[in-house]
Amino acid sequence: MILPENALASVSKWKKRVVGIDGTLQYNGKTYEVKGLYDADVYVYEGVFEDKLVVQDTKTGLKYEVERFKPLTLGEYRAHPETPHEKAIKEARALTISSIHHAKPDKGNIIDMPIKTKEERRIEDPFDIEHFANIEAAMVHFTALMGTFISKEEREMVETLISKNNLRKSYVLDLAAGLKKRLHAAQG
Repeated sequence: MILPENALASVSKWKKRVVGIDGTLQYNGKTYEVKGLYDADVYVYEGVFEDKLVVQDTKTGLKYEVERFKPLTLGEYRAHPETPHEKAIKEARALTISSIHHAKPDKGNIIDMPIKTKEERRIEDPFDIEHFANIEAAMVHFTALMGTFISKEEREMVETLISKNNLRKSYVLDLAAGLKKRLHAAQG
């Protein structure tokens, strides 16, 4: 005698149902609980055992035993089983591993030499069109607008004024225009 491919289906009756996200199954007006299976389409097999149901996940083909759903009594609390992730975290905390990065090797007669690095220039906002990146760029623009030579004392005063105004381009433009106007008025 040749057994059919799904022998379980030939000795019992089966129906397609859905196990909810809470692990419960509604079947023939009763609520059942499927341990370890959540939010899945299943085949419910009836008649395999006298008073029990068996479900088979339609995707994986795994079979699960079904129990009658028993809600918790008043004052009773039950913790959910730990997920694999929670178990891994708990086991990782128990491990004591020393890192090779923390251990300082014996250097012998080797001397630590400072590493030459290029100075990093910090730019607040690279897309800022309202301000100059630094005082040097602001002064180059200022002298180009003025078109004349300024003394060291005048340069220091101008740098101080531009710095106090947060290197704003509009301020540099106004300052150069105002000084140029005063210079022309003094000459003419």
